[in-house]
Amino acid sequence: MKRVLILIAAALLVSPAVASAKGPIEQATACGTDGCTTVALPPGAKEPDGMMLLFGTAPTTRPSPGPYYRLRISAEGEQWTSFYTDGKIGDGTADAWASVQEPLRSAIDRALAGHSPYQHQLAAVFVDGRKSGDPAAFAPILGTLPEAADGGDIARHAERWVPINLVGPDPWASVAGFYDPRTGSVSMPESGSRWMQVPASVQSEITRMIGAGSTVAPSRDSSRWQLWTGLGALAASGLLVAAWLWRRSRPRPARVA
Repeated sequence: MKRVLILIAAALLVSPAVASAKGPIEQATACGTDGCTTVALPPGAKEPDGMMLLFGTAPTTRPSPGPYYRLRISAEGEQWTSFYTDGKIGDGTADAWASVQEPLRSAIDRALAGHSPYQHQLAAVFVDGRKSGDPAAFAPILGTLPEAADGGDIARHAERWVPINLVGPDPWASVAGFYDPRTGSVSMPESGSRWMQVPASVQSEITRMIGAGSTVAPSRDSSRWQLWTGLGALAASGLLVAAWLWRRSRPRPARVA
């Protein structure tokens, strides 16, 4: 399984989109809830291949939900806003992000020093298709959880899993995974497909929602699910570069003298 994902990642790295992500960065502004600061761009960011400092690395997984910042980028007359956290940049629509390279990453971090980050908030939670009346009750799932003791056994009984979807108005617009009622554990993309034990309070809320007659997710092979999760993340990472290339290729109005 790991070998398959590594080969897919290698193929993505040499794709035309990644290879063509070039162009100078004209300006970058880093923002928190209390305002914005212009990033002191390093010389390399203003070179013809400056955009490679943002999008020229191997795709990386979306960070776990938590504090984040906004980053406004101006390049060749275009401007757009991306999300930034822990040295990673994404547009909120893809599961895979790009790692910002040095020295641009340090420049962004210096601009953000002292700024307060935006906080991830749950707008809605769906368990087995049922909408929760108290999304905040599921906040612990987004934190640090202990790993389930019998994760391997859980994976062999996928027919018991219950789908769970956490929705928020930020980079983590939709985080989907599965809940195992038998052990009270969840597996989300951010946990690397591992099974994590949720607190008793969350287990009680999920049990109340799904009831005794709940349907469960269709039976599936766990390794196949992990493969498609990895494929989706890697393929989606190309959208970051593709979106920038599309903006760059659009005809711009002639300058007025």
